Amino acid sequence: MRRLCFLLLICSGCAALKPVKVATLDNAVNETSGLVCFDSSLWTINDSGHRATLFELNTNGLVADSFFDYQTNNEDWEDLAVDSFFVYIADVGNNLQVRRGFVIDLISRYDFARRDSVIGSQEISFAVLPDQPDVFPKVRRRNYDLEALFVKKRYAYLISKNIKACGKSYGKLYRIPASQGAGAVQLVDSFRFNEPITGATYDEASNRLIVTGYLSCFVFDNFDENNFHATSPRRFRYNKLRQYEGIAFDNAKQKIYLANEKGFGKKSSLFEMPLSSLQGKEMKGGFGYAFRRFELTFILWVYNARIKSIARQKHLLKPKQEVHSNQPNER
Repeated sequence: MRRLCFLLLICSGCAALKPVKVATLDNAVNETSGLVCFDSSLWTINDSGHRATLFELNTNGLVADSFFDYQTNNEDWEDLAVDSFFVYIADVGNNLQVRRGFVIDLISRYDFARRDSVIGSQEISFAVLPDQPDVFPKVRRRNYDLEALFVKKRYAYLISKNIKACGKSYGKLYRIPASQGAGAVQLVDSFRFNEPITGATYDEASNRLIVTGYLSCFVFDNFDENNFHATSPRRFRYNKLRQYEGIAFDNAKQKIYLANEKGFGKKSSLFEMPLSSLQGKEMKGGFGYAFRRFELTFILWVYNARIKSIARQKHLLKPKQEVHSNQPNER
């Protein structure tokens, strides 16, 4: 009986999704914060504290090429997206939840094709999120950090990263026209992911959205952005807890690529998995997932304490009334 229980325990963790490690990433991109695949090339970026540079990766995880965007700064780059016209860089990170002034940089695909080492960009900008409070919010309301970007039908979409503990946590979906200049950002809807969301990739041909967090990968088939909260994505739980920050389709090779930032005791690495691994039924993850969820909850608790400490040092903890929105968030 004891052996049987042991075998059942092992099997309960066998259903997890197992991305295959391709390579350890070049030190130049050890804080990778986004991933995109186009024209048979894989590109990534670093997050805040780095130059405004895009890096092309080869299959060994080394930097094969790079572009410096001389018309912008990397305040807090978080994700990449691409459509038929532009590559989009989301400078929208908001760790302290009170950022004013968000930017999505647009670089034409023509400029990429020229392979110049220095390129310029246009931008989409918006001043503030429609439901964002004026002061540093309590942990249960700390959901104004944006880390996932995708583009559909000339609109740029952003998903928030809810950093409260796992369980009953929502990712909010924002939309803004994907055209140059300042625009009004709209809170469209939300979905209960129950974990922080850090990256997204959209395939126009199949109308499929794939979203990643640290624990799971969510597949939205026949994606309807106007009915986000009521959709039923297939959820595939990863076999290990990693700080996945980027996810990208490669339609030519029928693969999905993932990149994790250095953290959680792991090096920054590039992973791949066949698109077919996301075609079947969702994977539950078993007993191992329960442990990883507990581990992430503890990490988020430590992270929130650190963020609150920084907010206190910056005098952001002022006793003002929080602004609550009547828009369709956190259903």
